[in-house]
Amino acid sequence: MRALITGWPSFLHSEIGAGDVAAMRRVGDALAAAGIPHDSAWSPVLASGSLTFDDADPERYTDLVFVSGPAHGRQLDDLHHRYARCRRIAVGVTVIDERSAAVQGFHSVLARDRPLVPASRDLAASAALSPAPVAAIVVSHGRREYPPLRRHDSVHRYLLN
Repeated sequence: MRALITGWPSFLHSEIGAGDVAAMRRVGDALAAAGIPHDSAWSPVLASGSLTFDDADPERYTDLVFVSGPAHGRQLDDLHHRYARCRRIAVGVTVIDERSAAVQGFHSVLARDRPLVPASRDLAASAALSPAPVAAIVVSHGRREYPPLRRHDSVHRYLLN
C-alpha cells in the first residue's frame, strides 16, 4: 500500500489557498502517524523540486487522496482518468454538485461541506503550525464554482477596512 496525496496545490494551473496546503500537510501527518507510506504531489510552481503529477507514476500507488477545495472541474476528471487503477478518496472537499463526474469518480467522499448538510471543521484548522509566526492577508477573485455561496467581496471589505 502506498498513497499519493493530491489537491489543488498539485495542479500546475489552479487557484489555491494556504488552507489547501495546510490540509494536504495535515493528511500527510495523519497517514504518517498511521504508518501508511505516502507521497505528496505539488505544482512545480508552488514547490520547485518536489514530486509533481508528471513524476508520480500511477502504477506506484494503491490509493489517491484528494484533499480540500472544490470537488469540481476538468482537472479532477483528468485525475480520475490518470489514476483509474487507484482507490480514489476525497477528503475535506466542498461538494458543489453530487452528480458531477468529478465527485462520482471518487470511491469515497468525506466532504467538509455539501448542499443541505451542515459543514464540518476544515482540515487546515488542525494542521501543524509553523514555529515562526506569520501574518498575511491574501485576497483572491471570487471563484466561479461557488456562486451563489461565494462571499469574497464582503470578506475583502471586512479584512481591508
